[in-house]
Amino acid sequence: MKDHHLARTFVQRAGLETKPSMTQVVEAIRKIPYARPTERTAEGVVAGWRGTCSTKTALLVRLTRYWWPELEPRVAHRVYHLTTDSARALFGRRAASAIPQGGLTDVHTYATLHLEGRRVVVDVTFPGVAWDGSSDMPLSCGDGKDVDGG
Repeated sequence: MKDHHLARTFVQRAGLETKPSMTQVVEAIRKIPYARPTERTAEGVVAGWRGTCSTKTALLVRLTRYWWPELEPRVAHRVYHLTTDSARALFGRRAASAIPQGGLTDVHTYATLHLEGRRVVVDVTFPGVAWDGSSDMPLSCGDGKDVDGG
């Protein structure tokens, strides 16, 4: 059981109980440092205890399918234009210095869950205001076009 091992290892590394709540899982993933894992998978996030928007979302989706399949987790992507100013606000000075004049097109990955009869946006990329477990979370990117990634 691949996902059983992933879930067990995750709760141990995160310091959570054996069967955590959905909000505990979301907040624990958000606290994982933002950095590219050596292996770009959910297992790589847990092993290296670091991840990006896409790999942290992959971990959330895998854990949700394991513990709460009825929430029908889906991956989503937002295509948006990143400028130097927006990069500075979102990611800091160092990242902003890498953005070319005129900006660039970026893709941000997040998840949606089926909660209380509707799809709810869940973004585990960075820590922030604690999630209430039912409202849409703000995305860690600018305005753009959302694409369902399945």
